[in-house]
Amino acid sequence: MRVNNFVLDCNAWLRFLLPNKPDFILDVLEYFPNTKIYSCQELIDEIEDVLHRSRLQKRYNINHKKVQYFIKDVTHFYTLSKPIKRRVPNDEKDDYILALAIETNSSFIVSDDRHLQSLKKAYPKINFITKEEFVKVFSEKIKKLKN
Repeated sequence: MRVNNFVLDCNAWLRFLLPNKPDFILDVLEYFPNTKIYSCQELIDEIEDVLHRSRLQKRYNINHKKVQYFIKDVTHFYTLSKPIKRRVPNDEKDDYILALAIETNSSFIVSDDRHLQSLKKAYPKINFITKEEFVKVFSEKIKKLKN
């Protein structure tokens, strides 16, 4: 299990990208070059699906291709083994997030999703943290490094 390996779920990505503030992710990767953030086609597909929803389209001027390219550019793209094993009770849409973390030996899943957060005891080698916890940890370290 690698301490610097992260998987961000769809909502975590969107909360960084929709306000058009990807700088935080870029800062994390710049100041902590050993940090790896993993993505997969299933994540890209889910983000694409969410971005096509009309209320998001109306609220944000979203360039879907730029979002896809950004995520693929800053992450380590991984192809999941098929079939993806059912592991997340009550939300099979999240199975790929857990599979991605397991297959890439990631030690963190960044998600506010209650179904993923409920797996803390079942997967003690993976730290399930919220987006706010992720931001707090890295913000403090980045602030010190910038000074």
